[in-house]
Amino acid sequence: MTVLTQREAEKIATDFLRDFPVALRELVFIFRQTSFDVHGEKALEIPVGAKAGYGSNDIFHPERNRWYRGGVHVYLENIDNKSDFLTGLRYETFGHFGINFILADQMPENEVPI
Repeated sequence: MTVLTQREAEKIATDFLRDFPVALRELVFIFRQTSFDVHGEKALEIPVGAKAGYGSNDIFHPERNRWYRGGVHVYLENIDNKSDFLTGLRYETFGHFGINFILADQMPENEVPI
């Protein structure tokens, strides 16, 4: 059962990211109902109940016709409420994107981003 609709989740994410202009400019959030909608059979490798997943590779968003430095796939079926969603946004934005962005010039070429 989905608690937040895609539109509601998009608004929460946009409002949250407004306070962090680099993340708003460089990070894209892609909302899907389930992890299978994003990853197909590879979703079986994702922990049950995962709320989102971060990708550090450049991501092209066709509807916006632009590239982003990273992306977060949000699995709406696993979001329990707005507070739960905000916790996930903070985790993906600061815990993954933020560290990778801040340390980008210090990472060896062959090191996998967090």
